[in-house]
Amino acid sequence: MSRRKLELYENIFNRVGPGKSKVTIVEVAAYLHCSERHARTLLNQMTTLGWLTWSPTVGRGNKGVLNCLLEPIQACHKEIDKANDNSNLDLVYKLVGFNGRDTAAGLWQYLSQAVTEKHDTILAPFHRCMKTLHPHFVTERTERHFISEIYQTLVEEKTNKLTGNLAHFWESNNNHTVWTFYLRPETQFHDLSVLTADDVVASFKGLIHSAQWQRLYDHIEKVIAVSFDVVEIHLSAPDPLFIKLLCRAETAIMPKQFVFANESHFRAIGSGPFLLAVNSNKLLRLQRFSQYNRTSALIEKIEFWIHESWAERKKCYQNFFLFK
Repeated sequence: MSRRKLELYENIFNRVGPGKSKVTIVEVAAYLHCSERHARTLLNQMTTLGWLTWSPTVGRGNKGVLNCLLEPIQACHKEIDKANDNSNLDLVYKLVGFNGRDTAAGLWQYLSQAVTEKHDTILAPFHRCMKTLHPHFVTERTERHFISEIYQTLVEEKTNKLTGNLAHFWESNNNHTVWTFYLRPETQFHDLSVLTADDVVASFKGLIHSAQWQRLYDHIEKVIAVSFDVVEIHLSAPDPLFIKLLCRAETAIMPKQFVFANESHFRAIGSGPFLLAVNSNKLLRLQRFSQYNRTSALIEKIEFWIHESWAERKKCYQNFFLFK
């Protein structure tokens, strides 16, 4: 689907739409600035796309019935849905700017109507590209919230109550210097590899060497994989509140091979309710992870559409969602 076809449809719509009109193929060709033969081809293509119907009448000069079914902007949004489903983001940005429209305004309009129509998707405009979604390097609030959806921590806090997340049970010794965590069995990462105690050990080794978070976790003396699904964390000093630290985004667990990976080789793979499907300068898309080890998310997708000019509106700063 090309932007030009949308522009030609709008030419027709502006002359005869909406609804049914009686026109000759000669008149249609004039609206489209093309030959009668090519006009018939375009009408057939637009019929296939579901934008209009064309019922010609036999005999040159006789008027047929042209029925414009969609407003041009509706036709545009319909094609954007298709392009988006096929991850053709370049086409999306071309389509919203058809017939000289402002791309940022057109995309904002599309998102506004899609919010009410797409019951299985959360859509939001955003003003900047997302930074790397490595738990150890992120400090921005938006990115940290995405990390909480892509990854899991050992425990989590809900309504001021600590509950298990990756760990289904935990305990500490009497002076709170050794904490033991029992992992949920057969937890899978988004690449379908099995999460093990070794991934937890590697994640914490990366955390305590992280420039951003080292001081907060400098009392972690060592992390040991006791078995395939049991981990011990040894502290250099008693800390009865240590468990609360493990709810924070930077303590998220990732596959061990990505903990120390450089930016070009890093992949944001976790075991959380959503997997990262797209992270480009145009769109960040999270997709529901069907193998999630807890209650599955109610929605299928979360999409943050990105355009720099939206920073002026400031409205996108208010789009902060709880996704579960």
